Amino acid sequence: MSARRQTGPLRALAVLGVALLALAGTLLLALEATRPAEAEPPPAGPAWAGLFPGYPGAQPLVPVADGLRVGGLSARVGYHLAPDAPGEVQRFYADAFRAEGLAVQVSEGEAQVLGVTALDGARHHQRSVTILPGGGGSVVFLGLTPTDVAPEPLPPLRLPVPRDARLVSDSAARDGQRTTRTVTMVSQLSPAEASEQVAQRMRAAGFSGIEAPPAGETLILRGRAPWGEEVTYTFTGGAEQPTAVVAISRAPEPAEVRP
Repeated sequence: MSARRQTGPLRALAVLGVALLALAGTLLLALEATRPAEAEPPPAGPAWAGLFPGYPGAQPLVPVADGLRVGGLSARVGYHLAPDAPGEVQRFYADAFRAEGLAVQVSEGEAQVLGVTALDGARHHQRSVTILPGGGGSVVFLGLTPTDVAPEPLPPLRLPVPRDARLVSDSAARDGQRTTRTVTMVSQLSPAEASEQVAQRMRAAGFSGIEAPPAGETLILRGRAPWGEEVTYTFTGGAEQPTAVVAISRAPEPAEVRP
């Protein structure tokens, strides 16, 4: 079995990582107000050849997807394992991109997810690095997306959400013919209350296979929408903090689409 076939969970993380950094990258895109008359053509060969420096002691890069679609843009994604903590890895890539004279932004998301985004105006692409703790060090995702293509608008959201949910982010990625949409919200309800309310709304909307598997402090809710999408919700929060709600919906395989 090839490495590409073994990367199911990592592929899902890559989708989330690229979507996360796409939000931070929008700030950098504003810096590219004009393009040079004769821009340097995109590099030949693998997407990362000469664009992402090799991290010292890291395992070889494993391609995850060459045709991933994030917010209507085509992305290339790969990952490798680095021996150091996420903070050290983040500094390494940020320093390397700055040394090239690129506009760099660093970010920190939920669950110790760190990011580095660099805008390469000459080649019209954005380089994204998403770093998560794991493997005795860090799991590092590398993504490359174009900056000279207008993204596709997202369709209206059809997923059940808590009644007081406030939208934080909404992004979609397509890997082949399957689309994954990630919606992040906050609610003033407790995780248990938000989970129960969403479960009730899922049942009312005709969802099937609704289940809430045990997952420690994080509540998880799963089900299948009447239109065929597989939907997973996570609910996290504390007694004095808003509840973070993340809904991930994935379109069915083409053969699974119901008439």
